Amino acid sequence: MALYHSARGSVNYTIVGNPTIVDGVASGFSSSDYVTVTPFSALATDEVVEKITFTTGTISGNQWILGRSQNSVLLGVYINSSGKLRIPFIENNGSAISCNLDYVLSANTSYSVIVVRSTNGTLTSTLYDNQETVLDTASTTAQYAFTGTGNIFLGVTASGGHGNSFDGSIDLNHTYIKVNGQPWFGICPIEVQKHQLMGPVGYEEVGSPTITDGVLISPTDKQNTIKTSQVLNVGDSSWEMQFKVLNPTVKGCALFRVNGNTNTRCTFSSTNTFNLYPDYQSDSSVVLRALENFWSNAVDNQAPVVYLKISCIGKVDNSYPFIFAASLDGNSWTTQQIISSVPLASGAISYCSSYNSYQTGTSVGYDLDLNETYIKVNGKLWFWQPQSTKKIYVDNIRVWEKST
Repeated sequence: MALYHSARGSVNYTIVGNPTIVDGVASGFSSSDYVTVTPFSALATDEVVEKITFTTGTISGNQWILGRSQNSVLLGVYINSSGKLRIPFIENNGSAISCNLDYVLSANTSYSVIVVRSTNGTLTSTLYDNQETVLDTASTTAQYAFTGTGNIFLGVTASGGHGNSFDGSIDLNHTYIKVNGQPWFGICPIEVQKHQLMGPVGYEEVGSPTITDGVLISPTDKQNTIKTSQVLNVGDSSWEMQFKVLNPTVKGCALFRVNGNTNTRCTFSSTNTFNLYPDYQSDSSVVLRALENFWSNAVDNQAPVVYLKISCIGKVDNSYPFIFAASLDGNSWTTQQIISSVPLASGAISYCSSYNSYQTGTSVGYDLDLNETYIKVNGKLWFWQPQSTKKIYVDNIRVWEKST
């Protein structure tokens, strides 16, 4: 079985409702606030390994840490009212077995549990403390394993199931599912870990964009493009946006706009400068113009790649220093600082979009590489959705072909 991985090294997870995720640690679970993982196909003879790193809250009732559909190769994990980990498995003949652990967990304490279903049907579960000392282990054998996984839930049980949501937290940075040694979910690559991922802010498609290996192909202004699925509200915080533009051919075009704030946008005008209106509704007179002729020269010279950055270090003496930067190779940068009296307005970020009905449907004249396009807030990744199926990771090392 071949698994395809994004540049995160695994299938992305999806946030349902509003669980709290800080630095990749999820908490605040409820029946309407949790995390789901894309189901995968697996054979009864495939090895499946689950690792969950978690911190308990109060110990009360049956609290599900990993829930899954009954017809699944996965084992569920929950804490019972006695503080013990219950690890149930339903075989495809309808019989129920378990690989339970008898160690009594303490409240507000960190642990990890690894559950393995081996190729011969042996089930093994092992509990560790936060120093990776083994606290308990158990094993049994499943005779009639299902194929596939159905729905996968973190922090709650499967829909319609019994039990309560998890009162503690799950460290997504150290939680994973592997199939035959390959990461399906989790195992973040070093690039993500070093930036302390805040949590995945995804995007919504606008129209019918074409995205190939993580590259948004020939987007049109406000049509056939993407926007962030959540509102960016930087206020007085520091932030940075990077755009990797491929094959620019149009001198006057749109870079992004802020949804819900009329005319707040960043474009390249006929004078070929960055033109950023940070908060048009608050003060339409504030427009930041920077790096004159860099864009036009890149177009004239048919530059294959242009890196663009806009950042702000936050509020300084009642003003906001914006820094504009551009590069043709990602290493040597041309920069310019401009002081603004207002911060960037709050709103979802629409890529490759200008304002109102202006140039709607017009080609922006470039492709946007999402693999190296991101937004950071306070130094942490807020939006980054790489998609290239050619970029996978094995033991945190990037390789350039699919895994087998």
